[in-house]
Amino acid sequence: MNDLKENMIFDLSKTAFVAIDMQKGIVNNGTLSPHTAASILTNNDLLVRTLKRTAALKVLVNVDISTMLTITKYNPSAFFGTSLNLQLRRRGIETIILSGVATTNGVYATALDAFQHGYHVVLAKDACSDRDKESHQLFIKKIFPKTARVRSTKQIIEAIQQSK
Repeated sequence: MNDLKENMIFDLSKTAFVAIDMQKGIVNNGTLSPHTAASILTNNDLLVRTLKRTAALKVLVNVDISTMLTITKYNPSAFFGTSLNLQLRRRGIETIILSGVATTNGVYATALDAFQHGYHVVLAKDACSDRDKESHQLFIKKIFPKTARVRSTKQIIEAIQQSK
């Protein structure tokens, strides 16, 4: 399931892009590593633009943008104590493309809960970052592959384009 060579084909009507804690107060609060704030914002923007005219649901967690589903969270996971699972289930979502800050906190907690709820999780590894480079690398290389497909933004965009 998590083999990096495995091709991905998305059913975009059953796919959601979930960006965790991408608001200025978090992204610009301290140094991110190994990917800079500018780099992850660029990659998140590329994913959103690629998905813009598709059936995929776009979800920003803890960001108030009226054209997207907004979920406000009070714990590291976007699922815990929120309506995210209900909102995704109502829309028939089966796959979540995940990004955000911090890799070892909100992104990890959300990925684990998504996996436990039975979603197929695809982690955009270069659209995530952390305050601790070594911890980020450990999670990307060792932790996430147990429950998610770990891919670059470019690989995900190619799969989305093939799925249109």
